[in-house]
Amino acid sequence: MNKIYLPQEIKRIRLQKLQQTKNKCELCKGKGKKIFYIDGNENNHELKNMKLVCYNCYQILNTGRINQSYGKYGTRLKIIARATECSITTIWKYFQGDKLKDTTKKKIENYLNKKKTNKLPVKSI
Repeated sequence: MNKIYLPQEIKRIRLQKLQQTKNKCELCKGKGKKIFYIDGNENNHELKNMKLVCYNCYQILNTGRINQSYGKYGTRLKIIARATECSITTIWKYFQGDKLKDTTKKKIENYLNKKKTNKLPVKSI
């Protein structure tokens, strides 16, 4: 049976989640705006059941679809995938924190580090 939360408890828990994540999306590190309930039960307000996410990640989590134009580090997933020779799904899994092969992870990290320091030429699709 689910615990019944009072409105002030819900507010306190949400504030705690915002502080814990520093208002950043737990998937892409963008600005967190929405709470995603991991078990799908919006009445289960335990911290471990909640993820703070941005609108784009929320849509992806709810629909299960990847929006290929969704940007990371100012770059679309498709561009990162092409530059690193990985699939878009692999790039998405990297940002979710899923386990990847070390070589794949290094390829993506090298690309993103170069992108952050602006050492990459602008690539069009």
